[in-house]
Amino acid sequence: MIRDDIRATFEDEFVGKVENSYDNKIVFIAAVNKYFKDLANRGVLYDKFDNKAEIDIDAAREWLSKTRDVSSWDDEKVKTANTGTNVFVRANIQIQDAIEDLNFNIYIE
Repeated sequence: MIRDDIRATFEDEFVGKVENSYDNKIVFIAAVNKYFKDLANRGVLYDKFDNKAEIDIDAAREWLSKTRDVSSWDDEKVKTANTGTNVFVRANIQIQDAIEDLNFNIYIE
């Protein structure tokens, strides 16, 4: 569901509609992070976890390295680099689980 919702938003709101600038990547990521916050407020994601999306610097660096030498580039330069039509994003989330198991010890003295 989460992957499908994010993909639908990306396709409906971003693909072919906005330039692939760093600022627009941040707008997309902010929308994803708001979605994660909404899911945490509804109990889908664990609200005590930092559910967060960000630019995937490793994936961007790998893609960029196919056409140029980026070995001396710091993370900030990779993060803000022109990546053509590609947007590289990663997220770390924690799904909220339901109560299902009980471990209840009773001690009688």
